[in-house]
Amino acid sequence: PQDEFQKAVDLNPLAGEPHFYFGILALERGDIETGLAELRIARQLGRVPRNLQEATIVASFVGDAGDYDWAVEIFRLALINMRGAKVIGPDFANKVLDIKLKIAVSLYLGGHREEAKEAFLELSKEVNFKEHAIYKDLKPIFQSLGLNI
Repeated sequence: PQDEFQKAVDLNPLAGEPHFYFGILALERGDIETGLAELRIARQLGRVPRNLQEATIVASFVGDAGDYDWAVEIFRLALINMRGAKVIGPDFANKVLDIKLKIAVSLYLGGHREEAKEAFLELSKEVNFKEHAIYKDLKPIFQSLGLNI
């Protein structure tokens, strides 16, 4: 399949769609360098994640590669796209909270401490972190930010 995507990219190098999917495929196969390069090209050509699933996949790979600012950008785009969702399922609110949490963590890991602190404080109005299993993982972050949540 990777060869097929390379052919599609070669046929029309100015189309964002083949770069986007080639990038995801490369990342899934462990070729981080090629995957991120293809996603950057897709982004320059206007092809960004269009739905929650794409955003979650791409932002997770990007964040795992250490580009937290780009991950935040993608997650924020996902939130904007979710506002226009026509079908809101029973887990919609949880998905929104999950993305907001990923934004806060990415901000923290990216060194944007004040912005991360604000994001966690805002989230704490909607979530009692101490009631969730993830609290033990987040507690050191909260402590380093001087948060008592």
